[in-house]
Amino acid sequence: MRNLLKLVFTLLLLFGFVGCKKAEEDLVGDSLDGLDLETYVETAEIPENFSIAFDPSKVESLGKASVHTAIILEFVEKDRIVIDELVHGEIIDTTNYAEGPWLEAEHNGVREYLIIYDGGASLGMDSGMNGGFTYGIQIDGISLSNKMSLVIENSPGPPGNIAQEFGFDLKSDYGSFVNLDFMDYKDALSEVEDVLYAVGVPEVAVAETYSLDLDTMLEHYNLYLDSRSYFGIDEEDDQYTWSKDDESYSFFFRQVVDDIPLTNTFWPKHEGVPGKSVESSGEIGGTTSSVVYSKDGIISLSAINLLDVEESGEKKPLINPATALKSVIDSYSELLPGQETSVTSMELCYVAILIDEESYQLIPAWIFEITEEDEWDDPHNGTIMLNDYSYFVVNAITGEQIEKASDMK
Repeated sequence: MRNLLKLVFTLLLLFGFVGCKKAEEDLVGDSLDGLDLETYVETAEIPENFSIAFDPSKVESLGKASVHTAIILEFVEKDRIVIDELVHGEIIDTTNYAEGPWLEAEHNGVREYLIIYDGGASLGMDSGMNGGFTYGIQIDGISLSNKMSLVIENSPGPPGNIAQEFGFDLKSDYGSFVNLDFMDYKDALSEVEDVLYAVGVPEVAVAETYSLDLDTMLEHYNLYLDSRSYFGIDEEDDQYTWSKDDESYSFFFRQVVDDIPLTNTFWPKHEGVPGKSVESSGEIGGTTSSVVYSKDGIISLSAINLLDVEESGEKKPLINPATALKSVIDSYSELLPGQETSVTSMELCYVAILIDEESYQLIPAWIFEITEEDEWDDPHNGTIMLNDYSYFVVNAITGEQIEKASDMK
């Protein structure tokens, strides 16, 4: 009996040791510290219908980063500065809208429009539009921002369905950092940045930029004319003429905190639809500023969800890129995607997580753009294949997936 007890005790110790070793192996298996991203991409087991389509050598990383606490950056309190810097004409009309106070000005036949977002406070309501403003001009009754929207998308990120199917507002057809005749790119960027900082926009960096040349704009406008019937637009509508005077630079900026950009892509998932909606007022899916600059100066400017950092925590170690990518691959290995699916970009950014009615935590996160080929039923053209874009977000401190932009209960 004593020998039997010794045997049982020995086996328990053995199994306990094996269990501990297995747990340690699992822990090590989740972390790829010391393994560079390029090597991991070359050696990782990739599930069927899944691929890595970005260049791992171009992914930038940091060893440590802080978690910050921030609030919405209010411009209403300094509206005089915004007006003085942007508006050149005499104010001829003002009113309050759900988004915030609005004004119209006129100067030498040019109409200017400015709305400063206050979240609906001026009307005693909650509109969800905060942390910025929108400025635009009309010449001869034509809204230049509306006109330009026919030849280029006015939002950052990958192309939408219309751009993919019809091509008339596809951004990638334009060159980037290319000089236009009316002014060199660097000089235009410098003037735009001077205005942004003068009105109180915090530190920003260019996320995307396009040089809108006349030839490409004409090509896009012709594509738009060819597709008008699809959208039920009469031939008499949206008749514009184009000239060298319309050439301009399009800039998409991101706010930067501690050398890390805040994401400008609308990444949160709600009810399985990434970036399409928010569950509660106050959530921030993306922070962005966009500007179109021509020979007439700034012809449109939109800034939204800009944040004011109030407190910064101590810097914490970040998981390395390989570990973050492994969590994406592991997740899709379980999902077994049926359509061709690719990871088309990977970047370290801050995401804003709502923690109470007025405050956000800025959390460093690895953001992966996921591109999936998907069938779309087009009422005019039948079934077509378009790319569907979503985002897989990994907390760069804990390694956990982040799916929502709110921690409020």
